Amino acid sequence: MPVCLIKDDVTSRIFDIQGFRDCEYSSSLRIDEVQDEIDIITANIKSTYSSKETNINSLVSLLGVSAATLETNLHLSPEITYVTEMLKDLTLKITNLQEQLPNTSSETHCANQECILAVGDNVLHKRFGRGLIKNIIKSGQNEVVKIDFENFGEKSLMTKYAKLRKEL
Repeated sequence: MPVCLIKDDVTSRIFDIQGFRDCEYSSSLRIDEVQDEIDIITANIKSTYSSKETNINSLVSLLGVSAATLETNLHLSPEITYVTEMLKDLTLKITNLQEQLPNTSSETHCANQECILAVGDNVLHKRFGRGLIKNIIKSGQNEVVKIDFENFGEKSLMTKYAKLRKEL
């Protein structure tokens, strides 16, 4: 794991390990000052990467750290296994109960394209408020709606993420 530290010229070195390469750039970030430094940083990164097999600038070799190992046969205690199975069972039961509940809302909630939207529908969005659907664009499995919100103007939103509520 080769390492090259990159920092501005104002910040002091984070820790003192002489084996690391480090490069500085101007904290002013002026293009005329930084352009040459970009080339130097690029060269340092390339050089550090190309010497990855030699363990020069290697964080692991410099700190004497060995790679972590994972057990191939991880065994959970009977108690943890029991709790895990009970949580899975409860989750399944809750999901089944939610599916059996009648929809008592006067509005249709559109999450993950569960309801059908049409041009001209009025919808509510948590952040943007009330809006009118102007256009619907379907692309593969994705659906994008262009909505003219009363207070925010036109926005294009993916229906599977927008969490729209359709006003009836």
